[in-house]
Amino acid sequence: MPSIEVKTNVKVQNHKEFLKEISTLAATLLPHPVEGMDVALQDGLSLLFANSDAPAYIVHINCLGGFGDNMKNREISKAFANFLTEKIGVPSNRGYLFFNDPGYAHVGLAGTTAEEVLLNK
Repeated sequence: MPSIEVKTNVKVQNHKEFLKEISTLAATLLPHPVEGMDVALQDGLSLLFANSDAPAYIVHINCLGGFGDNMKNREISKAFANFLTEKIGVPSNRGYLFFNDPGYAHVGLAGTTAEEVLLNK
């Protein structure tokens, strides 16, 4: 159930392609298949990073079950930063990635919570 939100002040040319590619990347890094990815893109935003409006991003990655250890988080951070540099031209030092595991009881799904869905399997 990874949910990825990308916000940037860069205008992304092909939204569908970008979303599919970042979904595929996430599926290689997180313990979930690409069919379970939920990805949103907000581009062309008014965004300051370090008091500059130069190209920048903010990425929130939510994933039930967590991300593993610090080494795994470094791997995810590096892969996403490299992807964003390659695809939209933002240097890796011009954005933050936030990792969050909200916990199964804190995710709504099918009119209940992910925790309830798992318990009733």
